[in-house]
Amino acid sequence: MAPRSNAVFLAIIAAMAALLAILSVPSLIAALIAFPSGEDLERLRRGAPPPPFDLTRAAERNMIAAGVFESARYRANAASALLALPPAERRRTGVDVEDVVRASLRAAPAQTYNWSRLAALRLAAGDRPGAMRAWQMSVLTSRYEPGLMLGRINLALALLPTTDRTMIDLTSDQIRLAAEADIRGLAKAAYTTGTAPYVSAVLWRDTTRMPLFLRYYRDHIWAAQHPDEAKALRK
Repeated sequence: MAPRSNAVFLAIIAAMAALLAILSVPSLIAALIAFPSGEDLERLRRGAPPPPFDLTRAAERNMIAAGVFESARYRANAASALLALPPAERRRTGVDVEDVVRASLRAAPAQTYNWSRLAALRLAAGDRPGAMRAWQMSVLTSRYEPGLMLGRINLALALLPTTDRTMIDLTSDQIRLAAEADIRGLAKAAYTTGTAPYVSAVLWRDTTRMPLFLRYYRDHIWAAQHPDEAKALRK
């Protein structure tokens, strides 16, 4: 390589290195801002939510981080923390959690959990068609998501009845997957939503899981009718 060509090449490399360094600064700052919320978010993922004050602080840190460096992950973390808050505490934050979820999805449309969150928010707002569309997107972006399985089943069953063929097919598929992964949880979801006949219609040919489903479903009925005895058995 000629000296001049070599100098040009080195200049290009130096410019690229400088550009990467500049671009990495906001990313690093955002990561440092969000870092203290990591433990609280991990507790939330493990099913042991921290106190509302800590959840609010985690949401705030991640929203600030998202403002410094546009990251769908930070907005998704903020949405997760906000949705774990009691409704009154969530309102006090002044943040529209649906706006946060939608902003995160615009940045990263394949976020299965955020589509499920949007479905729950739309259902709570009384928008069943919107809830169905968001729920379907959650399933289409990831058919099998162990940590989300029962949450999605509960949402789907709450959206019944429906004549939407895609919704019916996807719901039936998710019921079969849930029957394999957590038949007890499926029975509880069917009991809670009053959809045992629908779930039974999906599983009736499954000679292994159908009897288990009915057994666990009857357990929930018995527990509801005999709360004191059920409570004693759980001790």
